[in-house]
Amino acid sequence: MRKHMDALDDTRSSMFFRQLELEAERPSESGTIRLVSEFNRLLSDYGRKPGRPLIAAAALLAVTTLILMITDSTVPGGSLPSTWDTYLGDSTWSAKFLRSAMAAFQSINPLTIFDTRKAVVTNNPVAAVFVAIIGLIVDALLTQTVIAVRRRFKMESPTK
Repeated sequence: MRKHMDALDDTRSSMFFRQLELEAERPSESGTIRLVSEFNRLLSDYGRKPGRPLIAAAALLAVTTLILMITDSTVPGGSLPSTWDTYLGDSTWSAKFLRSAMAAFQSINPLTIFDTRKAVVTNNPVAAVFVAIIGLIVDALLTQTVIAVRRRFKMESPTK
């Protein structure tokens, strides 16, 4: 049916039938494929809701910021101008929040794991691993958003 809709250039119906195909195939899938399919269904409804992964990424970064702030697991990295370094090294709640937010948001790029010139670093190995894992999850969510937006544009493209 989907191929017939493709032949008619009815993209919206074709995408809907593809969603139904994916849902029908899910029980027969195993392992990683099933996990990715479930992730795709829950977070973006197979590309029909592109905002969901973005909201989930923002919520995850907010929770990470709060966890880092409460545990006080961040310190200035030393690669900032002296005025910033003085402010970030302060023990006030605003400085803790800023350090925690910077640590959470700089984890979005997975290559920063190996960077030695970070603005803020974690002073706890468990927190460092936690932030790295959160960064990879947020990267996956942002990728899911891009894929969902692409699919959404395909669904709304004019048909002949």
